[in-house]
Amino acid sequence: MDEKISIIVPMYNAEKWLEKCVNSIIEQSYSNIEILLINDGSTDKTLEICKKIEKIDNRVRVIDKKNEGVSKTRNLGLENATGKYIKFVDSDDWLEKNACEELIKIIKEEKTDLVICGLNIYKKNKLLRTPHLEKKIVEIKKNIKEFEYIYRVFASPCNKLYRKDKIVEKFREDLDIGEDLLFNIKYLENIEKISVTDKCLYNVCLDNENSLNRKFREDRLDVNLDLTDIEIQFCKKMYNNIESDFLYNKYLLLLHAHLLQIGQFYNKKEMKNEINKYSNDDRIRNACKCSNMQRIDYKIFKKLVENKNYTLIYYYIKLKNMLIKLKEGKSYAFN
Repeated sequence: MDEKISIIVPMYNAEKWLEKCVNSIIEQSYSNIEILLINDGSTDKTLEICKKIEKIDNRVRVIDKKNEGVSKTRNLGLENATGKYIKFVDSDDWLEKNACEELIKIIKEEKTDLVICGLNIYKKNKLLRTPHLEKKIVEIKKNIKEFEYIYRVFASPCNKLYRKDKIVEKFREDLDIGEDLLFNIKYLENIEKISVTDKCLYNVCLDNENSLNRKFREDRLDVNLDLTDIEIQFCKKMYNNIESDFLYNKYLLLLHAHLLQIGQFYNKKEMKNEINKYSNDDRIRNACKCSNMQRIDYKIFKKLVENKNYTLIYYYIKLKNMLIKLKEGKSYAFN
């Protein structure tokens, strides 16, 4: 008998996207699923639409709750899930029709505890990129190279199929950045083998400007640096030491991304204060020593940070933003 997959969909003001999302789940080629639509205190027609869908398909269960955030919403889904396997879907995304069939086939045939698939990333119906990895069985506790292999498509819970009995810790409810990453790290501590498929079975929509992942937050870099600290500690615990420089690279890449973002609206004084603050951060200083950047622009950035050349970093960021805007066909004021 086919084993049940519980598909958990947290929803907040998702009326624009949820029908496409839920239809992609209802129409899955693998039919033994339960669909948990959890309304996180929406103020639009999300709950009304969900209840209509519930009447049409008896595999759908709607749970309504006050607004408490995505982590508490997903955790409620885990508490109510009755399937052997768990799948998460965000309400503005959708699945390929054969996603569940492919994922459960792999996890059963390869006798692993987690399956990771690739993603199709869309904006305004245009396919931007397809991050994915080559097909492989990863022995996650073998060495840090195994962790490094899956890292590019690791953070999100949505491109994965989990075994419910291997979930020992739920999502951190005190966080609204990085809770996905921490959930996955805790899951890794309890498993041995991971299946990776090169098929892109999960579709990400970037059109929702209200998504927490796309809103600017002044503390985002600080939170992400703290999360990288946790990843470093995880690797030290799992592998005794760190034989790879990829996490140290991440510290600098996070700083690079942060400066590019704020460089679009910070003035020169504000930018220099921000550059000065992080160039003197011990983690960034250590990353300058331990990282190994491959791209020439990142090598230049690393050198500028290492030398604390605040003025050149400022103009480097302005130039990078100008080139990005020119590539997008937009005008840019260089000042």
